[in-house]
Amino acid sequence: MDSENLVKQELQKQLEKKHKFEDTVSSLKSLLQTTGICFMDSKIIARNNVPENIRTGV
Repeated sequence: MDSENLVKQELQKQLEKKHKFEDTVSSLKSLLQTTGICFMDSKIIARNNVPENIRTGV
């Protein structure tokens, strides 16, 4: 097998791994959102059981 095909196969494997990882992250985000935690700007913000002054930053 020539090197071009080997490279294509390796790239395909890496792409499949990336998609699996993204699916896992998406599933975890959905799971966390259903338990009252949401993601905003890469920060985790708990919506439940947080005093108002902490939530608003006042």
